[in-house]
Amino acid sequence: MSEQSTNHPPHAVVHHHADMPEEHPERHEHSDVSVRGIWITVGAVFATTIAVMALLYVVFFAYEGAQARVDEVERRSAVQPVTQGPPDEVPRLQGIASFNAETPSSDMLRMQTENKAIVNGWGKTPDGRNHIPISRAIEIAADRPEMFPARAGGGGATTQNATTQPAGGSDAGH
Repeated sequence: MSEQSTNHPPHAVVHHHADMPEEHPERHEHSDVSVRGIWITVGAVFATTIAVMALLYVVFFAYEGAQARVDEVERRSAVQPVTQGPPDEVPRLQGIASFNAETPSSDMLRMQTENKAIVNGWGKTPDGRNHIPISRAIEIAADRPEMFPARAGGGGATTQNATTQPAGGSDAGH
């Protein structure tokens, strides 16, 4: 009768909380989250990222190579390179290596040589005129006084009038 002394009915069995086993000792439910599915998703994201990066890498270098070929063919700047220098008809700066390494004395000697070749040479100019050496031109002019009517002796003007007139003809002073 010891059971009755504790004031419990005879048909009720009392269990203490410490005697009951835990229902879920892992502290989570197995049916709510698929860990394997999460790892598959993370792997798919990484694989897609790597594939996109590899594709961008290939496309970038393909376009870069194509642009380099276009740049070689087509000039994309209006600015001329410094090494080209000024046009041929513009005199060069002397003594500057990137423009003209010649000194004034060597430039003068070259110019004199070119001028002598022009004055003493035979040939045809680009515009179609013939040129002869200056010494030959003087001989021809001396043999043909009719080539220069203002200097001709019988053209109505005396030698004294020719020397007193201003340069440029009779109308130069007016």
